[in-house]
Amino acid sequence: VGLIPMRPFEALAAGSCLITPKGDGVKSLGLPCIEYGSQDELVSICRRLYDGNILPDNSGQEAVLGNHTYRHRCATILDKLFPYERI
Repeated sequence: VGLIPMRPFEALAAGSCLITPKGDGVKSLGLPCIEYGSQDELVSICRRLYDGNILPDNSGQEAVLGNHTYRHRCATILDKLFPYERI
């Protein structure tokens, strides 16, 4: 997994449905998202969501708040920088 900005995590934490390009690494983290491979597919997904033909998976909020907050990121960074000290 490459560098993933916090924006997808923020969107999921807010309880929204995340639509993301295939291969961006979000799905590999186990986060619920709908992936698209082309502009046409993106438009189709948006239309189906709007029409209610597919339902978004809103379980991302719980996953993010339990494992992917700024507090979690800071703790990970501090553990890497100071592996023998606990704050």
